[in-house]
Amino acid sequence: MLMRYIARRIILLVPVLLGISLFISALIKFAPGDPVHAALGEDWDPQVAEEMRQELGLDKPFVEWYLVWLGKVFRGDLGRSIVAGETVQDLIARRLPYTLVLSSTSMCVALMIAIPLGVISAVYKNTATDNISRILAMIGVSMPVFWVGILLLIVFAYKFPVLPVGGSFERYGPKALILPSITLGTGFAALITRMTRSTMVEALLEEYITTAHAKGLPPSIVYIRHAFRNALIPIVTIVGFQFGVILGGAVLTETIFEIPGMGRLLVEAVERRDYPLIQGITLVTSLMFVFANLVVDILYAVIDPRVSYE
Repeated sequence: MLMRYIARRIILLVPVLLGISLFISALIKFAPGDPVHAALGEDWDPQVAEEMRQELGLDKPFVEWYLVWLGKVFRGDLGRSIVAGETVQDLIARRLPYTLVLSSTSMCVALMIAIPLGVISAVYKNTATDNISRILAMIGVSMPVFWVGILLLIVFAYKFPVLPVGGSFERYGPKALILPSITLGTGFAALITRMTRSTMVEALLEEYITTAHAKGLPPSIVYIRHAFRNALIPIVTIVGFQFGVILGGAVLTETIFEIPGMGRLLVEAVERRDYPLIQGITLVTSLMFVFANLVVDILYAVIDPRVSYE
């Protein structure tokens, strides 16, 4: 049953990805600016520009241009960067690991902060501990990523230079991940904290929790094994969704900390009107987003045996 469900979901992903690629292609095609002029620079020759435009298919109508690109995608060819001259696959393969590492460590930071804080807040509901937790969560949600990043840079990279300003992980090692991960994980930690508290409060009001207390089970067993496990599905849902969002949030974080990841590559591609690169990055990011949601759906059955995929 599970394999049939996964196969059905994968089939349904195709129209979703097609719709996303069509929307992005239309957006960049009809946006102001000429990628040929951006690639050739100020001293461009009209004849060379026209030849390059024909080579890229930019002289064709939108539908024909999109279908040609889509046909190449189905053959495993994402095209070639207009500016860099390299294949889009090579550029993405070189930058993707940085974004995946940053996204994973940021989510780990968010979970390490949010889960304990949310559980404690629910257990001690309407106390000073709960109020402090809710205030911190509200502050975290309200702070923009770029503001948190700049603030951390000022404090820990300039005022007290104990951490690197940014750059590749090969150059600075794990230290290069600390500030970006905290920057990207703070806002998501606040959202997950609020969700964890809400679902835990509901779980603690259930009759089986009263029964567990009446049996004399230790509070830690009641809260973690019984209440928290039954509160996991909404938490896993928000975590899966936020992991997809965190890939988009990496754009600002990678730009602030000069991390050579996919987000920074996308910013460079947009600035240079590099159509094939923009399309390729968007397609890969969308694929990771929908894959993360598929994993979340599969985890439902693992967490709660009552979930069926018939």
